Amino acid sequence: IVGPVDRAVPLEALEAFRDQLVGNKSSPHTVQMYCCHVRSLLNWAEKSAEEITPNDLEHYKRYLAVERGYSKNSLYGAVKAIQAFYRFLGLDTAANLKPPRRGDPLPKYLSPEETRRLLEAAQKSRRNFAILVTLGYTGLRVSELCALRVEDIDFGGRTLTVRHGKGDKDRVVPLDEKCVLALRSYLAEEGMPPSGV
Repeated sequence: IVGPVDRAVPLEALEAFRDQLVGNKSSPHTVQMYCCHVRSLLNWAEKSAEEITPNDLEHYKRYLAVERGYSKNSLYGAVKAIQAFYRFLGLDTAANLKPPRRGDPLPKYLSPEETRRLLEAAQKSRRNFAILVTLGYTGLRVSELCALRVEDIDFGGRTLTVRHGKGDKDRVVPLDEKCVLALRSYLAEEGMPPSGV
């Protein structure tokens, strides 16, 4: 996840930072993103983390915004990663580094016609159809669906258990009849017997 590094980057510090993130149960995406941002900072500065000053961090933030054209959301993620790295090192170098305020993007929805066409196209594959129907009727995140196991689905009770969801908490989600049918059909095709009746 840490990836290739230049001579300016202390590999051991990045590895230790990554291990702490993993140990704190950060998502794989967060671990990869944070390590990438820290590596980019150290490569840009061509200094060790201890040698970088608060003024350097402000210059780097401007560099990302102006020369790299980072959006507010991307810049926010970069600043948060840098802050986390310096907290991990026990240094207050990034204490006054402020992330930009993020705007609240308007949610994007498919129109009823787009939804109908998407589901029709997905019916060519029982797997894809089951994925779309389950996402649509349960509101699961894609990461939660990817982590779902067959034994987490209770066909008799028409529920599924999401393990380590938001806030690292388990929760039980009711299943619509369309989800049940789509999941049963997919599992039957794969030769996996569903749990429950």
